Amino acid sequence: MTLAIVIAGLLVMTLIGFVARRRPAPNLSEWTVAGRHFGSVTLWFLQAGEIFTTFTFLGIAGLTVVGGVAALYAVLFEGLGFLGLFFLAPRLWAYARDRGLLTQADFLESIYHNRLLGTVSALVTVLFTLPYLQIQLVGLGSIVQLVTGIPASRTVSIVVGGVLIVAFMLWSGIRGIAYQAYFKDVLLILVMLILAAAIPIGLGGGIGNVFSQVQQVKPQTLYIHGGPFDHVWFLTSLGVSAITVFFLAQAGTYPVIYSARSAQAARRNYIFLPLYFLILVVPMTIGFTALIVLQQPVAPDTTVLVLAARSLPEWLLGVVGVAGCAAALVPSAHLLLTISTAVARNVARVQPGRSQFLINHITVIAATAAAVVISVIRPDLIALLALLSYAGGVQLVPASAAALIPRTVWLRAESLTCGLIVGVGVVIGLTAENVNILNINSGVIGLACNLVVVGLAEVVLRTLRPTPDKTRLVVASSSRT
Repeated sequence: MTLAIVIAGLLVMTLIGFVARRRPAPNLSEWTVAGRHFGSVTLWFLQAGEIFTTFTFLGIAGLTVVGGVAALYAVLFEGLGFLGLFFLAPRLWAYARDRGLLTQADFLESIYHNRLLGTVSALVTVLFTLPYLQIQLVGLGSIVQLVTGIPASRTVSIVVGGVLIVAFMLWSGIRGIAYQAYFKDVLLILVMLILAAAIPIGLGGGIGNVFSQVQQVKPQTLYIHGGPFDHVWFLTSLGVSAITVFFLAQAGTYPVIYSARSAQAARRNYIFLPLYFLILVVPMTIGFTALIVLQQPVAPDTTVLVLAARSLPEWLLGVVGVAGCAAALVPSAHLLLTISTAVARNVARVQPGRSQFLINHITVIAATAAAVVISVIRPDLIALLALLSYAGGVQLVPASAAALIPRTVWLRAESLTCGLIVGVGVVIGLTAENVNILNINSGVIGLACNLVVVGLAEVVLRTLRPTPDKTRLVVASSSRT
């Protein structure tokens, strides 16, 4: 029965993705930002759909099991980042609407009048978004395997999930993602409430009892302690993640903001979106429950589903599986939209029109195929890829922050490009060699090197060219449009 419910749920989600549009999207702009017509409610669900991923569904509970209260960083950083987006998103929306921008690289290229910076930033987007796509697909396979108990279902679900995503994405674009996000987020909220009742209350004897027993059995998990998840890890991970969101260094955020109906719709979204993160307390509480309930250790990321299987009937476990699949499919589609549009607009460099739209669609297929193959052949790469994804995006902060904040010191595209390349190289090197420097997040180290290179390059360029380019387009001037 569980497998049948999961299959039915996947088919329903795919159907929702198709009915979002009566006919295929006619051009790349409509496919990517839906004619810039989304209101605040749609934006809320769309961005919540991007945020609540398989990491949120499975990873927060797993991180709580191994790191205790240090997992709180995953609940805090988005809320801190939204403080910046409340002020910066309307400016970005107005600027992008006036110039027909579709990607983060479009924005940086337009601001700095430099195609090389646009291309490099687009390549960085692909480099650090594709691994996160694989994480979603591996999570999808793990969820289906755990809830059905059928080992072969893992590979099959990854392949089928990839095919379904490609099908509705090519047809509907961002409208399909938005429609699916309605279904996904409502279902996830209901499932989280069910899990809260079934696991901490049902298995743990109540939330108060859970924390009382944790205090007796593993008191060190209730505060940030020594080890791999110490104060340094917590603060640097929180800082990197928060400033990445705050200064719009995440390429996936741009299509959501661009698709807003107005500047006020974009701003209003960040007033109410933090409410969504209250639900993230549930997987953390489930993680603490696992510390007192599970006698035999399990893989941390399987904690939610293992406890759900113990406490829920088979049919309801199937519903949990559908919610988990939704937490993989909707973000996967959003990531594909980000990757494919960046390649079509800022890497391939063909004329806008049918050729650009064709390259976009080819990229959707190619990126999905690559992620599916790696997910099936080397799922063990997921930890390395996760580290790369989170630490890499922050390297775009200098360029995006200098572009978005009014009256900042003017920085040249050449220095920002050099800093970006060095920062990305440092992150890849540290992650690939598994170098741990005092538990500091590799993104912080990469960003420090990035800023040093930007500063040195600026000194050299200002010496060679004392008069900087004064043609900067000020985003702030459009903030009230």
